[in-house]
Amino acid sequence: MLFLLNYLQMIISKKVYGTFNLGSSTGISKYDFSRKIAQIKKLPIKFLLPYKSNIEKHQRPNGTVMNINKIEKRLKIKLPTLNKSLQMLSK
Repeated sequence: MLFLLNYLQMIISKKVYGTFNLGSSTGISKYDFSRKIAQIKKLPIKFLLPYKSNIEKHQRPNGTVMNINKIEKRLKIKLPTLNKSLQMLSK
């Protein structure tokens, strides 16, 4: 989680104002993300079930991926991939 704090410190010190997405440079489904977290934390995955939303019925997308271009450009940084972020989380 230190990497996230570093980005927040950058935002504060550079006095960046506005609405920005802060996330990874890659995206995955919520199910796959849950599986990865469970594996890192050595939790059982038997209760995790894949689910595909019907967009018209549930009015929710199957994936939620944030556009991080604005914060990368403003801070002049390249945010890590999701796998790299999860590796940092496991340390």
